[in-house]
Amino acid sequence: MIAALVGYGYFASDDYRYALEPAWNLVVHGTSSPASGIRSVVFARIVAVGMQVAQWLGAEDPAWLVRGAYILLGLLSLTAIPGIHRLTCDRLGEPAACAASWLLACEALMPRIATRALIEVAAIPPLVWGLVFTLRAIDRRSVRAGVAAGLLLGMAGMLRFQTGIIAVCAVAYVLYARQIRVAFAMAGAGLAALLTQGLIDLETHGRFLASLRGYVAFNAERSSSFGEAPWFTYLVLLVLVTIPPLTLWLVRPIWDAARAHALVSISLMVFVVLHSFVPHKEERFLFSAFPLAFVLIGAALAHVRRSVRTAFWLLNGLALAVATLSDGQHSIIDPLRDARTERIVLIGGFEAPAIYARGIPIDRFLTPEDMRLMPLGSRLITYADRAPMELPDTLRCGPPQLYRGDFVDRALLLINPKGNRRRSAKVAIDCVPR
Repeated sequence: MIAALVGYGYFASDDYRYALEPAWNLVVHGTSSPASGIRSVVFARIVAVGMQVAQWLGAEDPAWLVRGAYILLGLLSLTAIPGIHRLTCDRLGEPAACAASWLLACEALMPRIATRALIEVAAIPPLVWGLVFTLRAIDRRSVRAGVAAGLLLGMAGMLRFQTGIIAVCAVAYVLYARQIRVAFAMAGAGLAALLTQGLIDLETHGRFLASLRGYVAFNAERSSSFGEAPWFTYLVLLVLVTIPPLTLWLVRPIWDAARAHALVSISLMVFVVLHSFVPHKEERFLFSAFPLAFVLIGAALAHVRRSVRTAFWLLNGLALAVATLSDGQHSIIDPLRDARTERIVLIGGFEAPAIYARGIPIDRFLTPEDMRLMPLGSRLITYADRAPMELPDTLRCGPPQLYRGDFVDRALLLINPKGNRRRSAKVAIDCVPR
């Protein structure tokens, strides 16, 4: 709740473009069509419910409508906690299950990303419960549990397409356990979810599975254009979650837990390996699979000596306080909220969340040379590290105003400067006719 109320930013531009903006258009303007055809519209409509509740309570400021969505998504994310407890306890025991549950609730990044990284984290509850029912279907040879697992994993895939990788791993694991009838039940239920998504796309975009096809084509053709990162980027992120140098004490018990819980470890491994082949990498792409890592780390924490466990939770608590009280993307949101000019002009190729501009028109010029075409009475926003630009003599411009991201934005920029370029500091300059 604190993380949801502390701010009004978002984690990544995709969370704005494919969730907040379509939901805003639906609530404020009554238009239900999303801005793009490469994400499912299902999630945007869930976000719209949170905004509608905030609007019903009297909120009008865009920031408070956004907070309404964050509160709803944060509450929904809590439903994954009993799921990860069951998922862990079934194979690794009660102490490991308790540690994994606390990690899902209180790992340093979780409260923040549970209310900010909307698209990735929204898929976690159905994903976790889908794996729970997968184990139940195997242990009880239950076709009914297999159907539930397939539907839940399919629902996770509708919210975040990449989680389909884990769904395929789950079906393969059931086949390996020689539960043929259960595997067919899971696959059939998953295909039913896929069919549902296809029909939604047919209604929304006029083409069966348009969003999934568009998403795959977009990433296959344009992934590299957003910047490339080394193949080991996600391995580094997973190591950071274990809080080095405490990682040294956790490696062996994590390995033991991975051997004991093959469904979780294999699904996590395949998910990470396949994502590592994609040139463009961002830490948020791994968020949907964080619960799988928490299962293994939780088991490790349950078996290390008490001093290591205490140090882990103390350091995590410090990072948790910083991350929970922070808010992302303010280097671009705040210059829009502060604008009092007739127009806003962007230079630098980045996108701006228009809902925060309160109706002020936004021009997206890409190069400094376009400044000569800048309308009069405008607020210019650009990257702070760009070379100073020569402004037209016809304008009288005020001093530059610097807008920085918060501590977490700066840390993510340091970890992955190419993938997180949009989080860097911006400069705003207000200009009026002479």
